[in-house]
Amino acid sequence: MGGVVINSQPVRVLGVSGAAVSCAADTAENTLATVTIPAGVMGTNGVLRVTTLWSYTNSANNKTLRINFGGTAYLSNVATTTVAVQALVMIRNRGVTNSQVGFTNATFSAIGTTTGTLTTSSVDTTSAQSLTITGQKASAGETLTLESYLVELIRP
Repeated sequence: MGGVVINSQPVRVLGVSGAAVSCAADTAENTLATVTIPAGVMGTNGVLRVTTLWSYTNSANNKTLRINFGGTAYLSNVATTTVAVQALVMIRNRGVTNSQVGFTNATFSAIGTTTGTLTTSSVDTTSAQSLTITGQKASAGETLTLESYLVELIRP
């Protein structure tokens, strides 16, 4: 099969938390978690799989949930009249260490069909990169909480 195995495992946890983190009582974009992706660990065909669980106020006001990798938004979706969402984002190196692709960033799932454009970036994964999870509310009086997250590296 070939490929490099990290720590004798094809899947490695890079970040995980079950501790709830809430946005401040403001309308600014709040960083709720940051995970450092170490230099070179993705190789040429590595995949970052990011699973998040969120809760928020059920209202017509926007709650924007984001996952950014190296400055590119791989999730930027607005929640309104529901109370929670679980989102899955997958970021794939494209056979080289400086080109990535993922599902359209305007959806909560990396699985399914879309009429939207795929998300792409040219992040140099031979250098350490930040994966950030942020939230932003249209109304300061509402809530938006990152309940948990899991960041995994899958590498053949």
